[in-house]
Amino acid sequence: MNYRSNIWKYYALNFFRGIGGGLVVPILVLFYLDRGISLETFMILMAILNLSVFALEIPGGIIADRYSRKWSIVVGRIFFTISFGLMLITTNIPLLGIAFFLFGLGESLISGADSALLYDSLKAEDREDEFQETFGTGISIMLVTMVLGTIICGYLVSIGSLVTPMWVGFVLGMIGIVPPMLFLEPPFKQENVEAETQSRTLKSEFASHLKHTRASLRLVFADRTFLVFSFVNIAILRMHLFSDRPFLQPYLLSFDYSPETIGYLYGIFCGVSAISSKYSGKIVGAIGADERNGLIAVCLIGIVSLVGMVQAPTGVVVVVALVGINLVKGLAIPFIQTGLNRRLTSDKRASCLSMSKMGVNFLGIFLGPLFGWIADTHSLAASLSAFQWIFGPMLVAGLIMTAIGLRPAPKIKANT
Repeated sequence: MNYRSNIWKYYALNFFRGIGGGLVVPILVLFYLDRGISLETFMILMAILNLSVFALEIPGGIIADRYSRKWSIVVGRIFFTISFGLMLITTNIPLLGIAFFLFGLGESLISGADSALLYDSLKAEDREDEFQETFGTGISIMLVTMVLGTIICGYLVSIGSLVTPMWVGFVLGMIGIVPPMLFLEPPFKQENVEAETQSRTLKSEFASHLKHTRASLRLVFADRTFLVFSFVNIAILRMHLFSDRPFLQPYLLSFDYSPETIGYLYGIFCGVSAISSKYSGKIVGAIGADERNGLIAVCLIGIVSLVGMVQAPTGVVVVVALVGINLVKGLAIPFIQTGLNRRLTSDKRASCLSMSKMGVNFLGIFLGPLFGWIADTHSLAASLSAFQWIFGPMLVAGLIMTAIGLRPAPKIKANT
């Protein structure tokens, strides 16, 4: 079978993910604030999302590993669409809690499955060395189309209201279910004749899932380099997510940027991430051509950008710092995903990748409501200060762990 066709389908999936995100993310916090939902309440809803992802991350990875990566992604996209529809039609907090839970369920089904499907599709064609370039291109497509979405978002807000781009994003989300339905399932299971021939009962299925989880955990904790990659990945991704939600939109408003301008600035941020994702391999190669130097550089840029954002005296400095945070995110995702995939076996790939991201959502469960509460009861500046003093030390710890704990690795090839 021609598994190379999965590449363009993966790109198409990321196209719809990107343009939908571009339409929604720039005004999401403002959308809820406009509907009378406080920043603290919004972050509690985000905590529900993170809790559902955290709780379901491993089961989602196991489903992708044991049954189907393709249908795990498809069902995840369906849950995304249902949850987003609920978010649009209600301001009832319990119903919104269900909507955010379903969004997290969808994320847990996709998380790890998409990267694993792409890697094993390339592996089936003896092209796994192209993963970083292909994965980076996919992320770049998602971010470039997010730029397009942010431009459209600003225009739709100017001619309509904050809800207008949200409805357009919902429609595109429904269309975005189609590309993953076209995936060809790559070979990834290790055949086990005894397991295939025995009758499947609820008890045997549970025992099998538990065995798979234990084996995946052993694989993760057996390699300290995997743990270092995972820690840096958690610090970078969660820092970026918090810089966006809850801080970016109200913070830029405090510097007199309009909602339309904020939408256009998102285009700049996404463009920076898109370019750095596309050329992640070349940039890492220029830095030092190995994983240790690459991770150290990512941590250093992240620390400088974080401090610059929080301590910024003017809006221009905030924007420049946010450019740095988005640069780090763009570099880190394909670079770290490549490092993780190199250390995994195909039959447990999705499960282990899901485990490597669990900390991202775990931090969101507790820190999101904390930042929202500090902002509502004290000030946005106080909340930003707490953000800095939590993630600054995390990035410093990641830098130290990388410098002393990362095992030597093969050279990372620059993208060509």
